[in-house]
Amino acid sequence: MGNLHHFLPVIVKMVETDPSKRLLSLHALKEVVTHCSHGQLETVADLLWVPLFENSDNSEETTRNVAAACIGKVTTTHPSLYLPQLHVSALFC
Repeated sequence: MGNLHHFLPVIVKMVETDPSKRLLSLHALKEVVTHCSHGQLETVADLLWVPLFENSDNSEETTRNVAAACIGKVTTTHPSLYLPQLHVSALFC
């Protein structure tokens, strides 16, 4: 949290590339999403959206749950941008 722009890309890369550490990395992202200010979250929302959205369709329930919790919080940063994407996704479920 102290240096969000330094550590966050490392965590996101682990979510995207390391299946053995994916759930742990998603929990780290959840901590970031939960504890950073709305203003900070707005600055990193685009970086988080794709990896979170991709993991919301994971076969592991715990991974989906953590990703979905984060998606909900990220969506509040820019609802007009993210809600339509969620709506389209829901249509294909």
